[in-house]
Amino acid sequence: MEIRALTQSEQKYTYAQSMQLEGQTGCIGHLRGDFDTSGDSFHTTWFDTREQWKTDEFKTGLDDVINALREDTGLLHNRYDMAAFARGNPESAFQGSYCTEYGFRA
Repeated sequence: MEIRALTQSEQKYTYAQSMQLEGQTGCIGHLRGDFDTSGDSFHTTWFDTREQWKTDEFKTGLDDVINALREDTGLLHNRYDMAAFARGNPESAFQGSYCTEYGFRA
């Protein structure tokens, strides 16, 4: 799997956009992920925007991507590995609403 830093134009998609823009760009939904307080367990929550487009094929593909990213030393393996990946890819940093954020595209 190829992982690269988001381009400047892609950074705006790290947060929800207008329904019109999401419809024009084919947004199916939003995946929210977080680590537990220990930083070792990764949890996700999915929010549908276009449920009719969330096919079984899409769900299987998304699960495959998330599971691959959670493997040992993967981007979502744990908080430590995620921070190391971000530090190793400084071009992925951009100014968010409250702090520096890091964005990647798989």
